[in-house]
Amino acid sequence: MADSEKSKRVAAWATEPLEAFTEDHRRLGQKMDLAMRGISVLRAMPKALDALAVAVPEKYQKEEAERRKHDANELAQLAEQEVERTVSGLVVGIT
Repeated sequence: MADSEKSKRVAAWATEPLEAFTEDHRRLGQKMDLAMRGISVLRAMPKALDALAVAVPEKYQKEEAERRKHDANELAQLAEQEVERTVSGLVVGIT
């Protein structure tokens, strides 16, 4: 290796924290993506249960189905609140 190439190299101890940070950032992005997709599913679940109640009424209009629908509505409402809170936080952070 030429002297100029040696002088441009950086010691591993100096780059490892930055490499770890970029890897952690990538993983955090993946987790956020998974969470957002999960929230989307929760928000859509009441409509899915409504569709099943129409398609298979004998199975999805019983007491247990009503409880599931109630639970799905509660989770969908919570998910919607989280989306609104997150979007509000992002907008405030941007401005």
